[in-house]
Amino acid sequence: MVKIGYLRTKTIEKYRNQMLLAALALVLFIIGSVLSSARRSPETAPAIETANSSGRGYERAIAQELERILSLVEGAGRVSCSVTLEGGARTETAGNTSVTSRRTEEQDAQGGVRTITEETESVQVVMARSAGAEHPVIVWETYPKIAGVLVVADGASDSTIKAQLAQAVQTLLGLPAHKVIVLPRKGGM
Repeated sequence: MVKIGYLRTKTIEKYRNQMLLAALALVLFIIGSVLSSARRSPETAPAIETANSSGRGYERAIAQELERILSLVEGAGRVSCSVTLEGGARTETAGNTSVTSRRTEEQDAQGGVRTITEETESVQVVMARSAGAEHPVIVWETYPKIAGVLVVADGASDSTIKAQLAQAVQTLLGLPAHKVIVLPRKGGM
């Protein structure tokens, strides 16, 4: 004999966890949209690799958001995350391009004609001034791909919680299972 109250409670818990995961996915989708929005310009200078320090800030921002969201999962307890990126961010700056073309025709004593065409192109990075400092105008910036995520949680000793946390990270960041590992915290629940 099955108790109806027990089935109703299990169903509510099941849907509550699904709603939390859906809310988590929505938040990460919004964050991804904000981070990937960029301005476009018809003339651009060559792309420049940015310093790794900006990549560290991006890694930390993702890890903190994951920690915040994953700690909301029932039974997860305290959650710590570490994110590893593939390379650094890539930025393209706006530039003024000028092309100069010069054509010279020479005629020698035997009647031969020699034509010389010289073309030079130069790109000057467009600079903007704000608060007394100059900085290049950014046309677009792409953030590096995520190489892997490590999650350490109090509740990860429970295989169900561990699976839910791994699936949440995979869904939120669009990662395959082999790039996500979830481990129990030492001395956890």
